[in-house]
Amino acid sequence: MKYTIINVDTGSALEMNFKSEEQLNEWLEINKNFKSLGKSKNDLPTRHVRMQRWKDKDDIFSGWGS
Repeated sequence: MKYTIINVDTGSALEMNFKSEEQLNEWLEINKNFKSLGKSKNDLPTRHVRMQRWKDKDDIFSGWGS
């Protein structure tokens, strides 16, 4: 199962896979500065996908430095 985990010290979020909720709870017990936001319903897009969307919009950077 995929869970969204947040680092409460930095505010950064990540997705992690756990075999069970018990495994998640064990991991959270060891890593006190992380909290679970629950099961992930959707996949977060990778940086590559996000940048591709930006590039396809208007290609406003083409020609810079030419």
